[in-house]
Order: sequence, then C-alpha cells, then structure tokens
Amino acid sequence: MIDEVWVCLTCNPDLNGIFIEATVTDRDQSARCSISCSRTNVVFIEVDGEALSSEEGGITSTALDFTPEEIFGSVAAITEKEIEMLFKGINVNLRIAEFGLNRIFPSKEVSSDFESGSLGYRIRRYCLAASAAIMSAHPCQL
Repeated sequence: MIDEVWVCLTCNPDLNGIFIEATVTDRDQSARCSISCSRTNVVFIEVDGEALSSEEGGITSTALDFTPEEIFGSVAAITEKEIEMLFKGINVNLRIAEFGLNRIFPSKEVSSDFESGSLGYRIRRYCLAASAAIMSAHPCQL
C-alpha cells in the first residue's frame, strides 16, 4: 500500500508519547482523526472539514483503574510464572516488530530522515513496525 501511495506514513521525532493522526479520503468524503497520549484517547474528529463535538460521535477515553504506584508496588509480588509470561509476550512482540522492520519497511525509507539512535526513537520505530506488521494482515510466522 505504501509503494502504491495509498498510504503515506511520517514520523515526527519532536513528539513524545503516543500521537497518531489519520486522514482517510475517497472521491466524495474525507475524515480525519487525532489520538493523543493513549491509543484510546481520541482528541479530534473531523468529517468533510467539519470538526465533530464529543456529543456528535467523538470518543472519550476511559480512566485507568490502577496507578503507577500500584504497578511498581506489585513488582515485589510477581511470581516466576508471571515473569515467564511477560518474557514470552516480549519475545512475540519483538518477533512481530522484526518482521515489520525486515518485510514491511526493509529499506528504512520511512524513518531514515529521523534517524537519531536514541532509545526512545528505537522503541517508537519497533512499535511502528510491529503495528504495521499486525495491521498488514500478513500471515507472519512467529
């Protein structure tokens, strides 16, 4: 889809955290949506150039039902089995990301202009590649 210019993808290294803006167009209509801070926090929706209010179909995010203190406090109580499951999930996600880097973005053209080498950049790049691999519906072998 990228090669056929159906999809254009850019990365802004000046933004931290999650920020996604997508625009979809066809012959008669267009829509734009912005997500910020978390993948469920839609902050802006526009249809045919008109912004929608939250009452008109905007999506509100739900509050987390745990705090950072609870997360850090639970680390001391984690079991060996839970640690194994965490690493299993990490390894699956890394394989998906590597598939995306090698098969979907093999030339690295998408990110070459923003190459910084920082840990934050590399994490965002792996997340982008993993998301692209998952959304491509390609039957990657894990």
